[in-house]
Amino acid sequence: MSTLVSEAEDTSRSLVSTASTSLSIQIEEDDNSTDAFIKPENNIPQEMWKGVLAFALCAFCAFLNTLMLSIIHDYMPSYGPLPDISFTLSKYTPSLLYYNELIMVILTGTALIICIFHKYRWVLVRRLFIIAALLYFGRLFTLFMTQLPKADIYYQCAPKFTDANRTIKGVFLRAIEVFFAGGLQVKAEGNLCGDYLYSGHTITLVLTALFINEYAPKRLKHIHFLTWSLALLGMAFLLISRGHYTIDVVISYWLTTRIFWEYHTFASNPILMRDTSAHNHFQKYGWIFVCQSMEKNCKTPVPNV
Repeated sequence: MSTLVSEAEDTSRSLVSTASTSLSIQIEEDDNSTDAFIKPENNIPQEMWKGVLAFALCAFCAFLNTLMLSIIHDYMPSYGPLPDISFTLSKYTPSLLYYNELIMVILTGTALIICIFHKYRWVLVRRLFIIAALLYFGRLFTLFMTQLPKADIYYQCAPKFTDANRTIKGVFLRAIEVFFAGGLQVKAEGNLCGDYLYSGHTITLVLTALFINEYAPKRLKHIHFLTWSLALLGMAFLLISRGHYTIDVVISYWLTTRIFWEYHTFASNPILMRDTSAHNHFQKYGWIFVCQSMEKNCKTPVPNV
């Protein structure tokens, strides 16, 4: 009897040992597969072609803006500037427009450097340029709808075409010249005027500041403070130099921050893009399909590495 009990105990120990070993192996395999699943590189594909496409769309929308500017330049009202609170409270200093555009160049360069050295550079490239494309596409319609008089009465604008000498070729060539100048207004004369509502300069300042704060390494605490300080200073310079009306800057700031935050919320929470229920009002956004197309393979927020 004792022999049978002993054999039963040995058999039981053997079965437990075998099961334990098998379970350990299975757990190890599961852990490995889980690790592989949660690795960011498996959930954040680079998709370089989307970055190239986003850049092309941004360039196309920017050119449409300059083309629209070339059209409305001839119809800009000739009377004096509208009343504006910033003009009332500040002393007119036209030279500050140069420093505004210098800040734009610095912030844009910083944002591009972050893209180049970031581990997920192509994800950043597509997000930067597709958001810019959305903003400039919207600006195309506001430029067409409302033309405001010059904010700076001393600003030198290019001669207008008249009904007698206006041609499609002339308007198109004028747009190309402005486009390849990067939209900057530092030339002494010959600039196109009328692109006030809303401010393209402010789009660049705010978008690059948001981008740098979103993707720059968190250990660089000072750069976050510095970029927003420069952006706000650039907007102040823009108003003091009479480069834009206050309403242009305010609307541009509002739209840029909303689009940036909403796009990144969608990109970091794919369930919002997939949820087609009647209670998900985000699906009613006219541009949500752009985010769905660009970010459908991105399953997790992009780490700052």
